[in-house]
Amino acid sequence: MTSDKKDIAEKVSELGGIQPWNHNFILSGGVETRPGTQVSHGKNLVKLKRLQPLFDLLELDGKKVLDMGCNEGFFSLEMASQGAEVTGID
Repeated sequence: MTSDKKDIAEKVSELGGIQPWNHNFILSGGVETRPGTQVSHGKNLVKLKRLQPLFDLLELDGKKVLDMGCNEGFFSLEMASQGAEVTGID
């Protein structure tokens, strides 16, 4: 494991000890925040199905977005993947 990957894995573990990760994000070097079955991830996928038509209407590519109450950033990451410049605040 490279030094960077090791550092990221240690930080993920440290933060997970404070509060368990709700979602599994795959970070640099393949480090996962919560590998395995996700309990709450499905809820966000259901919400995303409802929000996606709005995202499409807004044409997020190139837009600046503020995601207030972003939690772990599920929707922030989704909007960023659609081209938005996202700032998430929890």
